[in-house]
Amino acid sequence: MSDGSSCLRGVPYVRASGETVNPNLFLFGGNMISIKKSLHKLVQDESGQDMVEYALVAGFISLAGIASFSGIAASITKIFQTIATNLNTAAGS
Repeated sequence: MSDGSSCLRGVPYVRASGETVNPNLFLFGGNMISIKKSLHKLVQDESGQDMVEYALVAGFISLAGIASFSGIAASITKIFQTIATNLNTAAGS
């Protein structure tokens, strides 16, 4: 147990360096100051936020494009149908 690799649940133990460690705080570095620093660092960290914003903007642009293409597709279909009708009329006369 002195190497910090295992301990009884909730029971403080002593590392080889002589430091007493509370296993309930072990994930945060073993003391309350480290918890406070870790939480502060987590709140202040904005890395990755820009990528999320870019992904959201790209998603909205994609949705707008899909919505507009469905309207354009109907117009293009109508134009080609008109051209085909005019060609058939001209060829038949």
